Amino acid sequence: SYAVQGFFENGGQRCVIALSLIHILRRPAAALRAADAEQLEAGLALYGGDLLEGVYADWALRERERFREMYLTALYHLMNYYAAQSSFGDALRCGRLILLSDPLREHIHRDLMRLYAANGQRSQAIQQYHTCAEVLRAELGLAPMRETQLLYQQLLLEGCLLYTSRCV
Repeated sequence: SYAVQGFFENGGQRCVIALSLIHILRRPAAALRAADAEQLEAGLALYGGDLLEGVYADWALRERERFREMYLTALYHLMNYYAAQSSFGDALRCGRLILLSDPLREHIHRDLMRLYAANGQRSQAIQQYHTCAEVLRAELGLAPMRETQLLYQQLLLEGCLLYTSRCV
């Protein structure tokens, strides 16, 4: 197996970080195959959260961020894979997990808007825009990017949006 597992002890509390199939994450998301998706899902199931949360040594911060980015990249790969397969429920699940970890990723909000629309959930797509706008305003004092605003306007005007073969 290509799985990489690291076990760490922190004050008697065991933190288990499991990252699978790093070779898959090095390929473009569009190159994911069904077997790759299954292996990534299995690896993600082992992810138990941020590495050594509460430890602020430089090495721990670097490693925590590295593992977190791999986790988010795996979710992004899966989101795109499921979207291309028209498995919108699974794609939406992956996108929501990304935003739980990093709600400021505006491109993921746009992806979710498109996925909801493609799944016939226009009201959810519109709600996703409002969620995005609120998060950006509260956290950064910013409005959504023009691209996000245009997508929202398109949802309002057209009432439906076709999902192309990949989240953009």
